[in-house]
Amino acid sequence: MLLYAWMLFVEKAPQRYDVGMRIMTFGRLDRIKDAIAETVCPGEAILDIGCGTGTLAVRCLRRGATVTGLDSSAFMLEEARKNASAAGLDGGLRLVKDSATQLQKHFADGSFDTVVATVSLGEFPKSYLEFIFKHCHRILRSGGRLIIADELQPDTRMARFFYNAAMGIAWIPQFLVVRRVAYPIRGLPELLAGAGFQLEERRRYSLSKLQLLLARRS
Repeated sequence: MLLYAWMLFVEKAPQRYDVGMRIMTFGRLDRIKDAIAETVCPGEAILDIGCGTGTLAVRCLRRGATVTGLDSSAFMLEEARKNASAAGLDGGLRLVKDSATQLQKHFADGSFDTVVATVSLGEFPKSYLEFIFKHCHRILRSGGRLIIADELQPDTRMARFFYNAAMGIAWIPQFLVVRRVAYPIRGLPELLAGAGFQLEERRRYSLSKLQLLLARRS
């Protein structure tokens, strides 16, 4: 939840974003993005949902992929453009300013080999996530991959009870700072299955709510 609060707080000052995320995740998010990029093959067409400053996009561009970055923040997209340009890779990058709920406006069926989303979906309720994943399935080619790295709620009932009790208090300062509330995602594997994806891998990280899920379009 604190990750989303930070993201919303720095939306208009993206130069602070990467340093803050590195500190708040103890470097885990960088390692997760490295792991995602390692699975990318040359020539892949990738959609990066909530691309932010483009750190994952640049990693994928270096692997020979073409990347479309989607983000609702013009400030973040400009930073992504600068980062890709500094790496000499902006020729393979397309940027789209819009929400993840608007995939149907921009992308035709079977447009991508891989869709990725890193810490960008927690502000959406279940019904919105169902809609987003439905369109992720549509825009992926047969056998395409959906890769999500995000904060997930605990799996067991007891762990969720204590977690939700703590978050019930923590949402107050978050709302006062950013005027929005975001929570870790609940039931993500089930949401993916309901949208027609088969979960192939799920990585958990010690002392963190961050998880990495790799699913394939069935």
